[in-house]
Amino acid sequence: MGNLMSTLYIGYVKEIIRDALGAPTFDLRVHVPAIHGFRVSDETKLPIARPLVIPGMTIIQEDLEAIYNDNLIGQRVIVFFESGNKTNPIYLGVVGQKPAISDVLDALLGGEY
Repeated sequence: MGNLMSTLYIGYVKEIIRDALGAPTFDLRVHVPAIHGFRVSDETKLPIARPLVIPGMTIIQEDLEAIYNDNLIGQRVIVFFESGNKTNPIYLGVVGQKPAISDVLDALLGGEY
């Protein structure tokens, strides 16, 4: 058996999963056309993707809400499937999104870094 996690796919964010109070979580519902086809009749049946994060990474709720908002819907993400299981997607990041850290650097350094 080969490495079943080596294939990377492009997916599109369809939904930000929220907790019981309505706050965003790290989980996203993603559509991967290469796996799910180009048309999906019921997006609620798409699997929920979990992020691949750096061990020990922390993020405060305000940062989470700044990143995981409606502007994320439709954005591309890089996806792989845990052990090749198409019901366990993991996303690596958002393609084309400006990282929040650069906003901080812009404010601190005036965009000259």
